[in-house]
This record gives sequence, structure tokens and C-alpha cells, in this order.
Amino acid sequence: MGVLAIFDAEGTWGQTHVCDHLLEHNLQALGVRWGRQYIEAGVQLDIDVLAPLHRLWGTSSVERVRWGAGEGTRPQTPPDALAVHWVQSGTLLVYLQARDGYVGVLCEAGEWISIPAGLACALDAGGTSDVDLLLFLAAVKAPPARQELSTSSLPSHEAFVETMLEMTGYANDE
Repeated sequence: MGVLAIFDAEGTWGQTHVCDHLLEHNLQALGVRWGRQYIEAGVQLDIDVLAPLHRLWGTSSVERVRWGAGEGTRPQTPPDALAVHWVQSGTLLVYLQARDGYVGVLCEAGEWISIPAGLACALDAGGTSDVDLLLFLAAVKAPPARQELSTSSLPSHEAFVETMLEMTGYANDE
């Protein structure tokens, strides 16, 4: 289940959306695309599987990234590239700069998010779990410079998930 939360400029949690069409609508205003693409367990990610995805997203390269729990490599998204982060396992929290604040999107296995060149973003895989993702890239002619996004006023991956679970009634009552 994808989750989108809107934050003001100070990092105060605002509206939260879990409906696909509301996620897509809010992200479209930023030039961001989001969706789901599932591959059956055991299917090899070879050229026959990846070629249609490259066509769908307009990308030309792909690399596997395993990240989180203090190990692995944080995805390095070139500032001059469109980047599609397709989560294979785990969860990835993506913060995006919005006009009046920030948007946080929690992506689970099977979900992808396409971030245009130049849009300030930050990625958080959390400190207690691993995320395995495929990073698809497409070079962009005359791209705007992508800025690193400061997330100091925004919830961490763990705090985001905890708040979202409380808001949706799925919090663990221990």
C-alpha cells in the first residue's frame, strides 16, 4: 500500500493519502509518477522483462541497489537524470520538495516512483530493515540541477511508518 503525506515548510504532518488515484494526482503536480509493477517470484530479471519497463519509463540503464540496516549503498541518483526507483523488497521513504513544503511517499515492494531531473529529493530506507530496489535511469538533455533535500524537520522512516500506522488504525497495541 503506497502512502503519501503532505508536510508544510516546517515539517508539520498534514494530509495523508493511501488511495492510488490521490497519490498519483498529488505527485503529478510535481512531475512525479508512481505506480505498481509486480514480477512473479522466481522470474529472472533479464532483457525480456526489463525491455518493456525501459520503454514504459523512457530509461536506458538499470542497476540493482541493496540498502539499509547500516549496510549497502545508498542509491546515487545523478542530478541530470530521470530516476525510477522500483522497490523489490522492503520499504523506501522518498521525500520530495513541493511548492509550499514537502511530500513524503512510502513505497513498498512492487511499487515504483519516477523522479524527474532537478527535483530535490531525499531517500530513507530506515535503520532496521533492508530495501532491495532496481534503479532505472534516463539521461535528460539540458537538465535542471537537482538539489539535495534537507530532511532535518521531517520524520525518519521509522517515525513516518509509526505515524501512518496510528493514523490508519493499524498501530500495534503492545
